[in-house]
Amino acid sequence: MALPATFTTLDISGKFQQNKSLSDDMDEILSLQGVGWVIRKALKAANGSLTIKHTTDANGVEQLVIETSVGGGVAGGTEAVPLDWQERAKADGPMGPTIGKGRKIAIADVTEAYLKEGWVVDANQGGVFNIVMKSDTAKTGKSWTNEQIWGIQEIDGVKRFVRRIHFVGSKGEKINARVVFDYLGSA
Repeated sequence: MALPATFTTLDISGKFQQNKSLSDDMDEILSLQGVGWVIRKALKAANGSLTIKHTTDANGVEQLVIETSVGGGVAGGTEAVPLDWQERAKADGPMGPTIGKGRKIAIADVTEAYLKEGWVVDANQGGVFNIVMKSDTAKTGKSWTNEQIWGIQEIDGVKRFVRRIHFVGSKGEKINARVVFDYLGSA
């Protein structure tokens, strides 16, 4: 389902479900991140959804609280992503230990060409979300980076919530992918 006409990145709270027909296949990225074959196949078969609560804490720092429901035998979870560009370690999940950070950024300040493409300027007036996750190489022996921009794009004439991903693997593999979400309603 399309986003409401009033939906902007000033508040992305809502319930979303991945639209697999509009999204790119994530199998190669997940494989390079160390996610096992069985979990990758379960993720491909699952009909995952997100509930995002976009809040601001007492110090004025925006935060995304993301509840993931995966299905297909893969557990979901809840994760808080403060948008303060501070690195934080995370030890759980199918990718093993990771380090991540997030912020809001103007589209003009996005440096990777693929990540800059296709954003609806008026709907992203509050900036887009820049989320970077990388392997905790000291703990995993792997070295990869997954940079994402989250925001609103128009696809086939319909405004949708989208994640654009630029992944760099340990051997320099570069993969660009797009994950598109259908809007299910308010959070």
